[in-house]
Amino acid sequence: MSKLKKGIEMIILLQVNGKMNIKNLAEKLNMKNRNVRKYKEELIDLGVKIESKIGKDGGYILREPIFTENFIKNFKKSKN
Repeated sequence: MSKLKKGIEMIILLQVNGKMNIKNLAEKLNMKNRNVRKYKEELIDLGVKIESKIGKDGGYILREPIFTENFIKNFKKSKN
């Protein structure tokens, strides 16, 4: 999957699921934890508002929705 698609998928996962930890994101995106961190930083650099919560119940949270429900449905269909 291209880097662009992985970034979009990460945003969608956060938008749909709310808070997600790095391990779960890495599993869903089929990548290593360190790559999830890199993607998060790159998305933040592009203006995507992702917040990091630390601690036992920590994870990443998308502060503002990016995509419409219709976009998300179409993106998921295109992956199949």
